[in-house]
Amino acid sequence: MVNQRMLSRQVSLAFAGLLGSTFLLPGMVSAQNSTATLRGHITAPQGQVPTQVVATNTATGFVNKAKVTTDGNYTLAGLAPGSYTIVASGSNASQTVSVQVGQSLTLNLDATGPAGAPANATNLTGVTVSAVALVETRTSEVATNVTRKQIETLPQNERNFLDFAKLVPGVIMSRDPNSKTFSAGGQSAENVNVFIDGASLGNPGPAGVGAFFVDTQGHPLLRLYKYLGETTNNVAEYLALVYALYEARNRGWSRIAVKTDSELLACQLNGQYKVRDETLRVLHDVAATFQQAFATCTIEHVPREQNTQADRLAGEAVKSRRDRSLVVRPS
Repeated sequence: MVNQRMLSRQVSLAFAGLLGSTFLLPGMVSAQNSTATLRGHITAPQGQVPTQVVATNTATGFVNKAKVTTDGNYTLAGLAPGSYTIVASGSNASQTVSVQVGQSLTLNLDATGPAGAPANATNLTGVTVSAVALVETRTSEVATNVTRKQIETLPQNERNFLDFAKLVPGVIMSRDPNSKTFSAGGQSAENVNVFIDGASLGNPGPAGVGAFFVDTQGHPLLRLYKYLGETTNNVAEYLALVYALYEARNRGWSRIAVKTDSELLACQLNGQYKVRDETLRVLHDVAATFQQAFATCTIEHVPREQNTQADRLAGEAVKSRRDRSLVVRPS
């Protein structure tokens, strides 16, 4: 059975936190990754998939290697900005690419063509032109990188570096001269995504919640988990949402997109399912009240394989029977 006294205490503490939290919205400072990631797929005849991909920096000669999976996928992480020659070992598949700070790119290679000719190439009077193109795949954002040459040569009416954000297609700048903000691809710079999960061993049994916060580019912001005592899995799912929203408000994040692998939770909060259980109805009302404290707060159901970080954190709460909050980046 659900421990009603403990549940009441959990809800009371969270509710008190909501009422006592500040409603000021401090800006969120985010640091940019200094390296890039390159991933992709290698097309090769059956049984002839290359075993590794090698990236060689054309300026320094630095070599970065990555294993190729049996289905032909690879990931090269930690690439410093620069120009690289990408080669699939044991084949003629190669490409020279340039990567910039913080990029996450996709480069697919074709190892089925004849030696000496890049994949999807057309010969024009002795000149080989390859059709391979890099694709930015970190998020659905519309984004670009501003080069040093643009900064040095483009005329600017102000000295505010954020004016260069207007170079990105789809960016909208604020008109307030005292508060320079911008948004792109329909997402505000203040948006935060949070993956949540609740776990209960025995259902009911020892339970915990986990929450994993990331910014709009997928950079980690905060990891937290909390032990609940004994309760059911559905109650744990709801309390994961309540504690995640409570933490978000305390940190001044005004725009939240919640991701959960609990279809019940998502559909009940979005009005698609009725709330029949009395205990869940109380938690539903608390969560709905929390949502109203944000400029925007959406709840989306995602497959479990997309929620592994929060699942691991909830499991750690049950295993350790303690609470923890780890700030990954300053907020």
